[in-house]
Amino acid sequence: MAEEVVNGLKMQVLISKEGEIRVERILSTNPQDFLDTKFQPGQILSYKPDS
Repeated sequence: MAEEVVNGLKMQVLISKEGEIRVERILSTNPQDFLDTKFQPGQILSYKPDS
């Protein structure tokens, strides 16, 4: 498991070899961040690491 920042939101994710990440846990103190369905645990997102 890794910590990544996606769209300004820090979260714990699992990174796949296919260039996708699965959201495991949102690391935020802002309650509004938990209401965004795009970043709910279990969601699969495209991922391009910063170089």
